[in-house]
Amino acid sequence: MKYIKLNNGSKVPAIGFGTYKITEEADMELAIGKAVEEGYRYFDTAKYYQNEKILGKYLKETGLKREDYQVASKVWPSSFDTDAAKRSLDESLADLDIGYIDIILLHWYGKDFEKAWEVFKDYRDQGLVKALGVCNFTINQMTELINLGEKPVLDQLESHLYFQDRKTVEFLKENEILHQAWGPLS
Repeated sequence: MKYIKLNNGSKVPAIGFGTYKITEEADMELAIGKAVEEGYRYFDTAKYYQNEKILGKYLKETGLKREDYQVASKVWPSSFDTDAAKRSLDESLADLDIGYIDIILLHWYGKDFEKAWEVFKDYRDQGLVKALGVCNFTINQMTELINLGEKPVLDQLESHLYFQDRKTVEFLKENEILHQAWGPLS
C-alpha cells in the first residue's frame, strides 16, 4: 500500500475503505473481512453512520495489530459545542473500542465548529486521537479554520469524474492539506 505523508508528519494509506450505509453486522463482517484480505488498512466511519460499534468489533476480529490499521471518524455539526463534542468523541471511542482514533474530522462546517476543534486538540494532546481533519469544507471555511492557528491534516471532499472542485483542491495543495476523496467511484 502506498502511504501519503500528512502535514503533521504522520502517514495515511492512499486508499481507504468507507463504511457509510453498512449498518448490519453480517454486512460489516463480510465487508471488513474482504477489505482486509484485499489490503485495506484505512477505515472511514462517522458517528452519523451509526456503525462504529460493529466496525470496531470486526476490526478486532481481523487479527491485525492496532498499529497496522487506521480509523477515521467524524463529529456531526449538531455536536459542535464543547460538551456535545466531548460526548460525541467519548461515545465514538467507546463504541469503536480500539484505543484511539487515528483521524477525527468535523463532518461539515457548522456553528461552533471552533469549539469542537478545541475539543479535538485536547483529545489529541491526551493521545485519544492522533490527527485532526475536516470534511466538505470550502476555501472560505478552510481559511476560517486555518486562521484559528492550526491546519487540519486533510479535507475529505466529494470528488469523482462527474464532480471536481479544482480551486479547492489547489488551495489544499498550496496549504499542505491532503485532499481525500469521498465517493471517488461516484
